[in-house]
Amino acid sequence: GPSWFTEFNVLTGLSVRSFGHFATSATRIAAGRVDRGLPHSLSRCGYRTYSLYPFYGAFLGSRAFQTTAGIEHYLDMLDLGTRDFEADRFYLDQAARVIERERGHGPLFLYVYTVANHFPWDMRLRPELTPNWRDLGNEPDVDEYIRRQGMTAQDYRGFLARLTRQFPAESFLIVRYGDHQPQFGPRIIDP
Repeated sequence: GPSWFTEFNVLTGLSVRSFGHFATSATRIAAGRVDRGLPHSLSRCGYRTYSLYPFYGAFLGSRAFQTTAGIEHYLDMLDLGTRDFEADRFYLDQAARVIERERGHGPLFLYVYTVANHFPWDMRLRPELTPNWRDLGNEPDVDEYIRRQGMTAQDYRGFLARLTRQFPAESFLIVRYGDHQPQFGPRIIDP
């Protein structure tokens, strides 16, 4: 389902399905009302909680919802200094900067969104990052999706290497997930 469904489910431990026909408004409805979930639990254990969000905080009430759910430091695209979606490297670099800045102040929870794989795929996202890319002969949106998968894999490997290099004695638990399949999936897999 939509990305904000996953955001709600992960941060609260509740299912948007419990909202029935209002599921698409779960983050807006929950803002100021649902004060449980992972960030709250971690805060009670001494964690500082951050969210690095790639769009405007007002989108679907994301800032209000996440701060209600226990995110203490919510940084949206304006706070991060972007005007559009960036390659994953940008968001992962921001996460590494937060880790460096907060190091030594206790445990840290970061909820970091990456968006290179997010639609729309009808335009090239940061084509200069893949100068040797050649389309594979699929429909244009499928080739763009595949190109971005490669960008994501490269940026993630770089992030892991950076953590190892910068914080060799530190331990990290990274939970990485995708929230839904691309919209063209059914058209290709089961037309």
